[in-house]
Amino acid sequence: MYFIDDTLDKNKNYYSSQLKGLAKFYKVSLKLFYGRELFDYFNKPKMWEYILIWLKQWKKELPEFPEIDFDSNPNASCKELKKLELRFWRKIIDNKELWEEGIIQTIFKRGETLKKMLEFFKQQKSVPYEELSKILEEKMKKYYN
Repeated sequence: MYFIDDTLDKNKNYYSSQLKGLAKFYKVSLKLFYGRELFDYFNKPKMWEYILIWLKQWKKELPEFPEIDFDSNPNASCKELKKLELRFWRKIIDNKELWEEGIIQTIFKRGETLKKMLEFFKQQKSVPYEELSKILEEKMKKYYN
């Protein structure tokens, strides 16, 4: 098993134990490599250096992407986001990974638009909106306070 990013070794023990089990079951030799280790194993350390050089060059050639910040104009963003169907809001708000991986905080930098959406949800007098407002309020406390 190979991970090009050598910083992904936080689950190394898990993968090692899984590979040991598979190796025993299939009676084969299995190895776990991160970054340079694979190239060292095959006695090709220069190849790793070439890959790093290529990746740096490739990164420089990537086009600039516009910054996505829904908090740059919270009123306009809120106006547009109110048009989203509730089921989409539910998926966004309930998606644990979006919050834990910082994606929500990346696109809602200060949380101002989310605060406005929370106010909007609270003003609606129906159970789905009440549920959304409870969940969003909890997430806001956890990730923006």
